[in-house]
Amino acid sequence: MATAMRPLSQVEVEVQITSNLRRLEELTEHYSIQREHAAVTDAEYKRVYHRAFLMNEGTVAEREAKAMRACEDQYAARKIADAVADSTKEAMHSCRDALSALQSLLRSIALQT
Repeated sequence: MATAMRPLSQVEVEVQITSNLRRLEELTEHYSIQREHAAVTDAEYKRVYHRAFLMNEGTVAEREAKAMRACEDQYAARKIADAVADSTKEAMHSCRDALSALQSLLRSIALQT
């Protein structure tokens, strides 16, 4: 048996806005930490890559291939750190979009009262 959905009250919308603001603040803090971690992993990858590139002999293409083999783990860590940070950034965008929708809803409710 389906039940009819009732409209949200002003208080319920305000509670959801407050909840989303807290979530956005948490995501922002996580994103900052994740970007810092991504920068550290990027620096480590570049350090290992360039050291390996300079220590090997051969053509540029051969040296690049050897350098990439030498830093496979650092490269993977760099890509993963970037992906995690990008995921959090997208979650922040979704949270902002939800906040915007809730704010519009709150304005609509306010106009009706």
